Amino acid sequence: IYNGASSGGFLWQDGEFKPLGLPVKGNPKISDINDNGQMIGFLDKEDGSGKEEGFFWGNGKMTVLPTFGGERNWPIEINDLGQVIGFADKPKLPNGSVPSAAYLWHNGEMKELWDGQPSHINNKGQVIGEGLVDKATMRPLLWDGEKVVQIERLLPVQPGWKRYDWGPLNYFISDINDDGYLLGGAFRDK
Repeated sequence: IYNGASSGGFLWQDGEFKPLGLPVKGNPKISDINDNGQMIGFLDKEDGSGKEEGFFWGNGKMTVLPTFGGERNWPIEINDLGQVIGFADKPKLPNGSVPSAAYLWHNGEMKELWDGQPSHINNKGQVIGEGLVDKATMRPLLWDGEKVVQIERLLPVQPGWKRYDWGPLNYFISDINDDGYLLGGAFRDK
């Protein structure tokens, strides 16, 4: 317990416990930190709804991350440049569903990447994740810094790989390093 709060962010550095000085109100929870000490996380919305909103913490200042007109923002990862990826709500649809979009946030500006979720960002600002292609099918995607690329279009088709109506092979992408190498897997016919 810090300052009477049920939780509070802290940093363990050089053998010392250092409270972050985050506002106690909102019950902040840190979810990622970069090599420069910038952090992202969640805190309870002040409206008492029980919902959380995402935030960025850097240089002793907290910034609540925006949405695309919906209620919530979920930051996922921050790189060493202070670029944040996550997904944020769009306005609720007439059928009651709430679509979300992957984003890249940096220095107060948020760019919508695709409908879906990002999973990782490298220190070049390249982002991977899953998103809707043709408004119907979730596929692994890459933001290369300029445009969104459907990753399977970068992969050579190999003999023996399973084929499906929705794409050349059943695969997943799990990480991207700072050189842009993608790590993933695919399923082969026996």
